[in-house]
Amino acid sequence: MTVTGKLVDGEHTVVVTNDPVTLGRTKESGIVDKNVSRKHAVLKKSAAYTICVECLGANGVSVRQSGKEEWITIKKGATLDVNIKKGFMLALPAASNVNHVIYQFESEVSEEVLQPSPKRRKVESSHVDGKTKTIKIGTRNIIPIGLGTLPLGVDYPDPNKKPSRENAMKIISEFTREASRMGGCAFIDTADTYCAGPKDYHLVESMMGEALKASDMVTKCCVATKGGMVRPSSTAWFPKKVTPDAVETWVRDSAKALKPQPIFLYQLHHCEGVPLPTLGAVMERLVSLKKEGLLENIGLCNATAEQIIYCHKKLISLGLPGLASVQNEFSLWKKTAGNPLPEGRKPGKTSKLGTVQICQDNGIVFIAYGVLGGLASRKQARSLAKEFPLVTKIAEKYNVSPQVLLLAYFRAKYPFLVPICGSRSVPHALDNLKALSVSLTKAEMSQLDKIKK
Repeated sequence: MTVTGKLVDGEHTVVVTNDPVTLGRTKESGIVDKNVSRKHAVLKKSAAYTICVECLGANGVSVRQSGKEEWITIKKGATLDVNIKKGFMLALPAASNVNHVIYQFESEVSEEVLQPSPKRRKVESSHVDGKTKTIKIGTRNIIPIGLGTLPLGVDYPDPNKKPSRENAMKIISEFTREASRMGGCAFIDTADTYCAGPKDYHLVESMMGEALKASDMVTKCCVATKGGMVRPSSTAWFPKKVTPDAVETWVRDSAKALKPQPIFLYQLHHCEGVPLPTLGAVMERLVSLKKEGLLENIGLCNATAEQIIYCHKKLISLGLPGLASVQNEFSLWKKTAGNPLPEGRKPGKTSKLGTVQICQDNGIVFIAYGVLGGLASRKQARSLAKEFPLVTKIAEKYNVSPQVLLLAYFRAKYPFLVPICGSRSVPHALDNLKALSVSLTKAEMSQLDKIKK
């Protein structure tokens, strides 16, 4: 069931949110499901809007204008024009066998941001013996297997397995040294909240700055950091309110913690739910901070398809090549980002569907987290060997671990992709780099392509 809308006066925009707040001129879409029984739409100003509702569900959907008692039930196959002045609510009938309702409101001002950038560019790669050894982000050639540093800072799931500060710094320096031997810069991902709790912010960032300086590896490492989360306890994570001023504070604090290591790539940690106008203002501020020399490249993390295209075009309008990277979850367990958009479907506001393809089409490096199972694997809730025996079988042929084989597959399948893998020991961190020496056959790639969870 799809709801589409168009402005009557062409001046304002209908905004749909979980809470009745105003977000400004933008295009909004989302999902109502049975666990979220209704959604509010709030108008920026008291103006008339028309939405056209078409019901494709078995039992229909109910629409109610805010402030009114009655619900209008739209039955299967029916269409209805509704004139709204103060807002509306959508709800699924309790007896409906429809699991969710997709809603979407369009406006003239936001239509253009939903189309891919006309300037198609490719992620530059260097090749050695037929294998991709480095890819370019900004002006630097990086080794396309990254080190994730979350396990170096957080206590869960087992604080006894968290490496000491000395050992964590050794992992950082040895990974960087090995990447340098391979002919490129190490790519290490971190965040201001990779720590044990609220009193320990910038823990890993400070360790990185200290480790790279002590090992004389500052110029051999490209550090990507993130800001935008809050840690009220050792296990809790929540997104912070995003504003340009807040983002500037996060950048300056991270730059101070990493010193003398520069911020190679700065990413907004949790883009979901951030309105496009706010993201636009944040991009402007980040460009200003780049000109000041506080960061080199700009990226997004946990971003939707719509947000990626919007921010990419915004940065181009500000004189940059666009987004340098997007970091989203992508694995055999979570394939949404890699699944293509259905023909004719526009990039969604709340969905990450098609984000890998969008990055490929626009020359944006896709940084994949969770490729090896992420935190769920450390909690033993996921098992690569047990759930995907084909990966283990092919890995045995190459005398590598299933994890290395899986990294080799993702790198071969998506040359513009950089998987980041958390490690709590030097051998584990260096073992992941072996993936760049594995060359899978076409038959093996075809077999792995057919894996379904």
